[in-house]
Amino acid sequence: MVAIPYICFYILSISSIPYVSRLHLVQSVEAMEKSLYLAALFLIFWGWGLVGYDTNAYYSMYYAVPYLSHFDISAYEREYLFWLWCSIFRTLHFSYVDFRFVSSVVDIIVLFIFFSRFLDKKYFPIAFMFYLLYGVSCYLISLIYFSRKKYIRFILWNVAAFYFHISIIPLPLFTILYPLFLRRRLILCIFIIGCIFSISGIGLSFLFARFGESIPVVGFLIVRYVKSTYANAHGLTIGFLERFLSFIIIYKFQKRLIRDYKNTKVFISLFYVYIFFCFYFIDFKIILERIAAMFKISYWICFPLIFSYLKKKDKNIFFVILILYGGLKIFEQYNLDVYAFKYSLLK
Repeated sequence: MVAIPYICFYILSISSIPYVSRLHLVQSVEAMEKSLYLAALFLIFWGWGLVGYDTNAYYSMYYAVPYLSHFDISAYEREYLFWLWCSIFRTLHFSYVDFRFVSSVVDIIVLFIFFSRFLDKKYFPIAFMFYLLYGVSCYLISLIYFSRKKYIRFILWNVAAFYFHISIIPLPLFTILYPLFLRRRLILCIFIIGCIFSISGIGLSFLFARFGESIPVVGFLIVRYVKSTYANAHGLTIGFLERFLSFIIIYKFQKRLIRDYKNTKVFISLFYVYIFFCFYFIDFKIILERIAAMFKISYWICFPLIFSYLKKKDKNIFFVILILYGGLKIFEQYNLDVYAFKYSLLK
């Protein structure tokens, strides 16, 4: 069974759960130790593993990138910084596996910096568990500057992120527009309509098919994905139930979160955007797997803070649900041939 290595990884990850379930008694230093354990586990498994669509897509492209002495940035149409990043590692004679590992280390460092800005250290293990379930590397550093109202640096970091991967565009856009997604009555109405779309399996991908080419910069990619077999109907899965319940929880705690932690406004807004993408584009798989997934960073901040409001009994229920859903999600997502795990250190 393809998913077995991933399930083993997940079981090792949740070994920290009995520990963090006592968070009201745990010191920050001890919580950091557990967070570092999760980070090391992530690096050993993912940093040296060769799995999934990205490995198949980027493995050969990485070795096709020339050394810095022959690197010509004009040879690439977009994502210049990504190709330059590859060229640096090629010049240093790093293999693709080494490149992945170092890139993962950078991701983890940025992640800890990000958590340090928005969370108390004792909640790092919980946030990291959500990262393992919803791991998406994006514009984290820019959000730190956005929260400090240093908007020039926010823009510059997102420009850099854009030159690594063009799919980053929606994130800074919706970050700037976050006040629009905090109007509770409007959000509730859109959510109810979205549930109908999601349950019925009706989506709005036809809009991209008709108008996608007119969207600046990324229009050609959208049209290509809509017309490909990759744009299959996602269907109604257990993911719908998770998103439905998550919305109810976030909506319930919204006022309290904003009152106690002003920076959560942006993350609550991004969570609502994520829900709407999932519900209204249920028939557009690439939206769910690439675009909407980037907004899952809202989970990393909102749910650890909500956890702090819960009583001991409710915290235990929270962890049981997290374990069960996480296991089901990993089995469903990674039990595919394309995710057959190849561990480079065993070669």
